[in-house]
Amino acid sequence: MAVHEAYARVTPYELLQPDEGWLEQHFPSVADEARQRGTDPWNPAAFAMLGAVGAAVGDLSPEDVAPGGDHGLAVYFTYHIWNTGADLAFATTDAVRTAVSGVSSGTETVGQDSWAAFVGRAGYVQLPQHLVWLESDGEDGPESIDGLFWAASPRQVLQVALVAGIRPDRPGFVLVPVPPQPLLELDGWRGEPAREGGGDFQSDLPGAELEGLLGLKTPAEAIKLAVGLLGLRARANGTEAVVASGEGERGSPPRSNLAYRVL
Repeated sequence: MAVHEAYARVTPYELLQPDEGWLEQHFPSVADEARQRGTDPWNPAAFAMLGAVGAAVGDLSPEDVAPGGDHGLAVYFTYHIWNTGADLAFATTDAVRTAVSGVSSGTETVGQDSWAAFVGRAGYVQLPQHLVWLESDGEDGPESIDGLFWAASPRQVLQVALVAGIRPDRPGFVLVPVPPQPLLELDGWRGEPAREGGGDFQSDLPGAELEGLLGLKTPAEAIKLAVGLLGLRARANGTEAVVASGEGERGSPPRSNLAYRVL
């Protein structure tokens, strides 16, 4: 499959919404209930227990998230993106390679001040289509990774989930949670091996070396990818957000309607 990086595609943040009024119908109630009950909405487990969250999940189709997936976690990231201002970014192929190279070599760090700037924010970083693949040694076949959700709590904990499996021949997407990380310690992942025996981000897909494809097999690789991409996002604060315009070529993926920053 050819790598596509001409523009930001429709995001899972948009795909999850069953209709235009769903966000405003449910999310103000989520905020009110969390405040009244003294619940920390940044805690995914506590968030999922809110009645208003259950109502929001109830409006979703079972197909919106792949079988066995966590609809509550998808709503968690969607809520925080809505509540904090939709921080969306699109990483070019060069940006992804820079992120992977930097986090693997450990030569570049972001610094605690830059990581602290993420506190109380949430967003989505989209990757070029078909560049990075979720690969498993089990029965599940490889899935193209669309991007990653992220949310940084006031307690300085980073939540991340990969999004994969967005395909025109089926609805929904695959959501893969990553172990939460202390936000201010993310630079500690730089230079650390993520696979036993090395070979971080190498793909086993046919033709991967020729096409320059990347593969993720371990949670540690997912964390390192997030560290690299969010490091680039930290440096892009001064860039202007854009909106994809015009009609794509026939057969090309649909464009996102949201403003995004190019990394």
